[in-house]
Amino acid sequence: MIDYDKMEEYGFDKKDAIRRFLNNQALFEKCIKKYWNSSDYDNLLNAAVKGDYAELLKYAHTLKGASGVLSLVPLHEAYTKMVDCLRKGDNSEAMKCLPKIKEYESAYRSAYIS
Repeated sequence: MIDYDKMEEYGFDKKDAIRRFLNNQALFEKCIKKYWNSSDYDNLLNAAVKGDYAELLKYAHTLKGASGVLSLVPLHEAYTKMVDCLRKGDNSEAMKCLPKIKEYESAYRSAYIS
């Protein structure tokens, strides 16, 4: 079960998300659970710790796309900023996006009630 109210407190656009999934809430829930169970976020954090900016870009780009499709609006914006900074070679500015990313990932993931 997903606490949509909690997600909406953090900028999730439920109406847009369900529309993107052809008004099929079950399909949306299947996809967001897949997102939450993916290792991409952990891999992003590991790349950040290692200072491996090529890997960081790879995972940030993947998560940017997925968070956009899932209508996790502020998270998508944070990943977009990180990707833009990494592409410009501004690694220190990209790393400044990490606290917001962690905040939103944690908030959205805590909305899943098993």
